[in-house]
Formats: sequence, structure tokens, C-alpha cells
Amino acid sequence: MGKVKSKKRTGLLVGLLTVVIVAAASAVGYGLRTADRGLPGASVAGQSITGESIDAVRESVEQRAERLAVVVTLDGQDHRVSLPELGVSIDAQATADQAFEANKSVAARFAAIVHKRDTPAVITVDQEVQQAFLGALAAQHGATAKDASVVFSATDGAFSVTPGEKGKGYDVSAIADAAAEAGRSLSDQSLSLELAETNPAVTTEQARAAADAANALVALDVSVTGTDGVVLTATPADKASWVVTTDQDGRPVTDPSLDRDAVAGWVADTAESTNVAPVSASRLVSASGEVLRVTVEGTDGMSVNNAAEITSQLLDALDSGRPYSGTFTYDTVEAQNEDTVIADGAENLAHPAAPGEHWLDINLSDNTVTAYIGADPQATMLMVPGRPGMETVTGTFQVYLKYESQTMTGTNDDGTTWTAPNVQWVSYFYGSYALHAAPWQPSFGWSGPGGSHGCVNMSTGDAQYVFDFAPVGTTVVSHY
Repeated sequence: MGKVKSKKRTGLLVGLLTVVIVAAASAVGYGLRTADRGLPGASVAGQSITGESIDAVRESVEQRAERLAVVVTLDGQDHRVSLPELGVSIDAQATADQAFEANKSVAARFAAIVHKRDTPAVITVDQEVQQAFLGALAAQHGATAKDASVVFSATDGAFSVTPGEKGKGYDVSAIADAAAEAGRSLSDQSLSLELAETNPAVTTEQARAAADAANALVALDVSVTGTDGVVLTATPADKASWVVTTDQDGRPVTDPSLDRDAVAGWVADTAESTNVAPVSASRLVSASGEVLRVTVEGTDGMSVNNAAEITSQLLDALDSGRPYSGTFTYDTVEAQNEDTVIADGAENLAHPAAPGEHWLDINLSDNTVTAYIGADPQATMLMVPGRPGMETVTGTFQVYLKYESQTMTGTNDDGTTWTAPNVQWVSYFYGSYALHAAPWQPSFGWSGPGGSHGCVNMSTGDAQYVFDFAPVGTTVVSHY
């Protein structure tokens, strides 16, 4: 009997152990099967995803989202509006990721056997697109209310009010809520809106209060004294530009504030208008740095040094509703020296030439042309200048055009024209004025009747010397 009971107990233990092993194996198998598959009772926007892969769920969400819309009834007419038109987009990948969030936990996988879990679709809303569409839709139906506004008149020097007007329209904000619900539930939504009277967002009374407050600021006298006691006064338009009468949405505010940057900008501009720029001194100096001659005396300038203090004082006064009068103070801005290095001895010549510089001196008093290098004369040549009434031009010029030979034409005193073919060694230095060979002249070194039409006439040899000596860009000084 004892052996029989022992055998029964052994069989019972073996059976229980088998059950435990089978259950454990089943649990392990369930955990492995559900690691990357939709859990029991899991759904997305009401549609089961049990046993589905994450890629399949993503594709399903994309397909369901393709034709979603909100059907809006306005004036008895249905308008089917797509979610993209309302700025709503559905993130299929993010939705799938959220639906599979529970798969990351073994405990959550087993809890899913008894707990159902529905994941709404993940949406994003482009507010700019949505508001633009809803605003256009509202404008198409009924009469949009008109906000009161505050406007500055430069003619009157004051702010005035444009009254607001009531309108009739629909509360289109409900469409935004329906669009969001359509996106989250992945199902079409519909709603019917009733036409109703709408009030302006900004009433006439609110705008008038804003205008009165702004005009109180504009009425305050503001002035700053600058150089030589000159008083600079802010105009009504200046002060109006300092007053912030609207909020970020462009609606009038009942308590206007000051644009502190605008006030600072006015002070800076006014200060700049009173500054005195220094005048640099022009000096001729030798190669060793010795000042040979001052051709232009320098004068110091003045620059406002308390603009920030003036701005702070002005803002304090305006914040307190008081007029303001201030005075600029200045720093001295020392004049600089602009030095031109010239050849030793050139300070007393018609041109303060640099060392080694080639230049030409046309002396109309003694009818000569002198070629210089720096302050050293290289050659002095006789010439014939323009006749009376057609005098050779005076001033400082540069050779700008040269011809070895050219046919020249011009007009005589009596209006007739002249032509001179094959004029050699022509060096133009101003307009039609040139130094050139004039073999038709009987002699050189004289002036008066019989002179040129304004050009500097020279012998052929001298004209060639000048042509070779003075390249384009060479300074030419013509003087008496």
C-alpha cells in the first residue's frame, strides 16, 4: 500500500511540473512574439493594430490620413476642407512610435492582455497657414467687423480715431478644433455654423482712449540746446514716432507706451546734426618730414558726449508726463594733418611735385614750357599760346591722350572752320587743349594776335621732347 501511494504522489508532482514548464514556455513565447508586434487590445485612432508590425501601422496611418477633411456648413452650403488647407498634418511615424511605446516593457506587454490601449494620431498645426485660411473663409461669408484704429495726422499734428464697425459672420475658431479632432481620430468631422453679429476686436471707445493718451505725450514740449545756443525742438511727428499705439497684432492699446529705441534714435540723430566735423590741415612736407608750407589750415571739430544721458533724462520726463529741455555737451575732435611729401624746393613752384615726379609747367607770362622732375628743371622750351579771345586754359590738369600724328580741326573767330593735317607729337591735357608741334609758326616765345586757337604751339623737336617726357597721367600746370 505504501508503494502505491508513493507512486501516485510522484505522478502528481510530474504533472504539475509539466504544467509549469508549459506555462513558462508559453509566457516566453508570448513575450518574444509581441516584442515587435502590436499588443492585444492595442489600437490607433480606434483601429486595432494587434499583431501588426510598426511599419504596417505607419503605412496604415498614412493611408487613413490621405483624404481626411472637415465638412463645414455655411449659408446652407457644405464646404469640404482638407486638413492641409487648415494647416494640420499627421506624423505617421511618431504615431506608430507612440503606439509601440508599451512594447519596450515586458510587464506592459503582459498587462496589455487585460488592458486595452488606444493611441490617437500625432498631429502638428501650422498656425500661420490655419489662420490665413480661416480669415479668408470668414471674409467670404457675411460682413467682417471693422476694428477701430488710431492714426497720426501730420497736418493736424495729433492722433485721431477711425471708428469701429460691427459685422456679421461665423465663429470659425470651431473649425480649428474640428480639424484637430479629425487629425487625432483619423476620421472626418462635420459642423454647421450659424451667422451671428460680431463686434470689432477694438471698439471706438478703446481707440479713443489710446488716442487721448498718445496725444498727451505728443503735447509735451521737447527741446535740446546744441552748438552756439541753437535750440532743436522735437516736432509733433517726431514725438508721434516715439509713441507705441498698437500691440503686436496691430490693435490699439488703451495705455500707449514709449518706444525707447525710437527716442534714443531721435536724440542720436539730433546730436549728430549738431556735431562739427574737423577740417584736416593740408601740409607740404619734405622727404625728411619737415613742414615746408601749410596750404589749408586745420580746424578742430566737436562731438556730442552726453547723448545717452540726454536720452535717459528725456525718457524719465516723458514717463512722468513732463516736458523736457536739455543741453548737449561736446568733446573736442582734434584736426588731423594730411601731408603731401614733395621734392625739396618744390614748395615755391607752380606744382608741389613729389620727389622724382615728371610734370610740365606752362608759363603764360613768359611763353615757356618747362619740364621738371621733382623740383629740378630738365628743359625750358619756348612756345606760342592762344591768341586773344582764344586764350590757353589755366589750371592744373593731366595728360590724358596722345597722338604721334593727327589731323586737327576747329573753328575760327569768324565761325569758319580750319583743318591742320599731320600735326605731330600731340599731348592733350584738357578738352581740346594740347601741346603739339606747330612748324607753321615763324618763331616761338611770343603771344598775342597770330597765336594759336588755344593749344600750346611748339617746335617739332620740343613737342617730341614733351611727348616722350610726359606719359598719360603727367601733371600739367598752366598759369600766368
